[in-house]
Amino acid sequence: MKWAALGLAAALVAIGGWLSLATGVDATVAATDATVSAVTGTVGESELIAAQASLAAQRAATGTYADASVQSPVTLVRADATAYCLQLDRPGLQLHAVGPNGTIQPGPC
Repeated sequence: MKWAALGLAAALVAIGGWLSLATGVDATVAATDATVSAVTGTVGESELIAAQASLAAQRAATGTYADASVQSPVTLVRADATAYCLQLDRPGLQLHAVGPNGTIQPGPC
């Protein structure tokens, strides 16, 4: 999944470069800012999705989400036998997912 995000990031940077030639600096800066935000959000969502999959596997093995481990920058804020809240913190981006079966939302748990 990280390779796909990197490919997307490279494509978006190339588009940003093309925009700088086609439309001028101000438009390029705005497009680049939007591109960086989109890529950061996509990578963050991918990291939360991977953590959700890891928690599902850990629950299948142990019967609980409690004491499960996830990889940084994702944090398991709270967990018990039936539910959890994952949080991702990056500069300029904070996302969370309440699970199982929750959607990724902006902000903290």
